[in-house]
Amino acid sequence: VITVSSSYKGASMPSVDYHIYGGKSGTWNFGGTIGSVMNLTLVVKSKIDDSWLVGCVLKSTVSDRGIPFEQLINWLESYRNDQSIDEPSISAEAVAAGIVPPHNPMSYADVDYCLVSKNGDTHYPLASITKLMTAMVTLDYCSLDDILEIEQTDIQGGSGPLFYKGDKITIRDALIALLLPSSNTLAIALSRFVGNKILNIVNS
Repeated sequence: VITVSSSYKGASMPSVDYHIYGGKSGTWNFGGTIGSVMNLTLVVKSKIDDSWLVGCVLKSTVSDRGIPFEQLINWLESYRNDQSIDEPSISAEAVAAGIVPPHNPMSYADVDYCLVSKNGDTHYPLASITKLMTAMVTLDYCSLDDILEIEQTDIQGGSGPLFYKGDKITIRDALIALLLPSSNTLAIALSRFVGNKILNIVNS
């Protein structure tokens, strides 16, 4: 069991009136062509039952991502009670939300868990949100006590701890650094590590 205590403060999430289990944000810059895309994904507890709900918000500005997120989850809660309700006005370019299944949703691609969305087919880079999938696949195939050794090709710029070729870290600590400071180096290293495990399983 990994216990992490953290807080989130700032204009991007001024108030979300739900119990938050976890989440991830990300930013993608388009080199001055169309600006930046900011996203926020959170898993929260429903106010009407024990369900876990997940929502993703896509905005072109970094501020106030918490406001459209709460609008989105309120919509999902209302939709669960009355599927004939109209789509509300949500202050974001694209949103999607659904119920979190009690298993790894990446293993059940034929099941549609998205219940409400606005511009849900809009294609934008997911930025650091992809690190959630990296973590999920790693947890499926690796032990938290496995040792990951950093290779030169893993080393990337961005936030998080500084690593050098030959550094060693447990999968447990690598996942924490992947998800909290959003280490790009560990995203690459974990993808390589778990990818090789999957290849070994397929080829055995």
